[in-house]
Amino acid sequence: MKTLIKEIYRLSETAVLTPHNLLDNVTLDNYCYVNYSLVNNEIVCNMASIEENEEVKYTYTFSKANKLNKASIFYGDKSIEIFNRHKELDVVINEYENDKLKEQRISS
Repeated sequence: MKTLIKEIYRLSETAVLTPHNLLDNVTLDNYCYVNYSLVNNEIVCNMASIEENEEVKYTYTFSKANKLNKASIFYGDKSIEIFNRHKELDVVINEYENDKLKEQRISS
């Protein structure tokens, strides 16, 4: 239960990753670019790197408070969402609520 509470706190209150953390990638040899823009009141970071001779693109979306909201990888025609704060928070909250219900049933 404590682990779930810590995870809810982490997803609710911490940045997880900031736009500044990604900026350092531009100095790596395999990165082509790291670009930032403001889209729909969110900070969007688009990056590309060369991995095993293929271009891999990344998109990170942050709140104006610099909290990571979403992260996706684009490789060829594939798109993989690697982080979604709202979805992950919903899952953890549901798990916490289910555990609380189980505890209440057991103690009754």
